[in-house]
Amino acid sequence: MKGFGGFEVKKMGPYCILSGNVVARPGKKLGTVPKECRPRQKHIFKVASNIPKALVTIDTSGIAKLVTTGPNPVIKKFFPSKKKKAVVKAAKRMNKRAKKKESKKLKKMTKKAGNLSMNKKSKTKKTETKASEKRKLRNAEKKMSGKASKKSSTTGKSKEKSKSTKQSKEDRTKAKEKAHKKSKKSESTKQSKEERAKAKEKAHTKSKKSESTKQSKEERAKAKEKAHKKSKKSESTKQSKEEKAKAKEKEKAHKKSKMSVSLDESLELLQENVDADHGVSQQKLSPPIRVSLAGIVYSVAEHHYFKRTKRKRGKHG
Repeated sequence: MKGFGGFEVKKMGPYCILSGNVVARPGKKLGTVPKECRPRQKHIFKVASNIPKALVTIDTSGIAKLVTTGPNPVIKKFFPSKKKKAVVKAAKRMNKRAKKKESKKLKKMTKKAGNLSMNKKSKTKKTETKASEKRKLRNAEKKMSGKASKKSSTTGKSKEKSKSTKQSKEDRTKAKEKAHKKSKKSESTKQSKEERAKAKEKAHTKSKKSESTKQSKEERAKAKEKAHKKSKKSESTKQSKEEKAKAKEKEKAHKKSKMSVSLDESLELLQENVDADHGVSQQKLSPPIRVSLAGIVYSVAEHHYFKRTKRKRGKHG
């Protein structure tokens, strides 16, 4: 830019500082950085310009370029603010107090539970002695009732046996009668099934014949329709081919006339708009951008927070 310094670089210790005002188009090279200031990774810097978003990138090879699209570089805060620290400390205190209160409550509950368990043990012993006495009385009563029931059961069993033999004979006679009736029914059902099967076969054969006659008529009608459609298509295709050939001939003649005119116009435009130095048309290029490189500072040294150095020992060490 007129009246301002161009692309300049200075090294101050481990830092490299860019300065100057430059005019360039996006994606173009602004300048190259010396070997000492070449970064170990690509850097992107936000820059003041006549456009709302203008960025300058410096590659590992030391080439600085102007870019209009890319991520917005943000400076991260590595150390939290004092307010956040105070809030975190207050939250930790509250948690500690709540834990202490809970532990005290649990201790009180355990003490109460221990006292109750001692009282329960003394009561349970008394109840167990009473329950054992009651069980002994029940067992004695059951033994006495069991002896009396055995005597009565022996007399009742002989009577039940005589009744069961009579019932078994009657059941056998009834079962024989039922089996005889079933055999008669099965014979009659077999005959009726054979007659039904024959009737179904006859009806099936008749239905097949009627279906075959219907299908043959439908097939004949379809064949006639297909032949009629094919004859129509052949006529239409002939007409369409002739029309297409005529249209193609017209298009070819029209293109030839256009080509002759467009070639003459393009030659005139190229001669008017071509730049003598670079041979690039001025209309297609984007407008130039004004950029100030002030404020671009980056470090070239290795980024270690703490460098450990060996301690110098004396002669006796």
